[in-house]
Amino acid sequence: MESTYHDLRALEEQEAALEAAVKTAQDALRVVEAQYKVGLVARDKVREAEAALAEVQASLYGIKCQHAALLATWRYLTGRPVAGM
Repeated sequence: MESTYHDLRALEEQEAALEAAVKTAQDALRVVEAQYKVGLVARDKVREAEAALAEVQASLYGIKCQHAALLATWRYLTGRPVAGM
């Protein structure tokens, strides 16, 4: 049960880091889109920024799913209701 707790905390730290990475990728995309609009970069740079954002968002979603599953396990192990988290 102790390892489950520590795993939950580690996932929460990863989630926070990925949320920051999503914001950074969103900002980068906005910058590249603005550069594209004024002709400073080619369209492929916009696509690369979009792909980078999508990749980080997918990683964040994966971590959130892992966290939810592990939290359900933690709640079960500690005798708390699993449903309605």
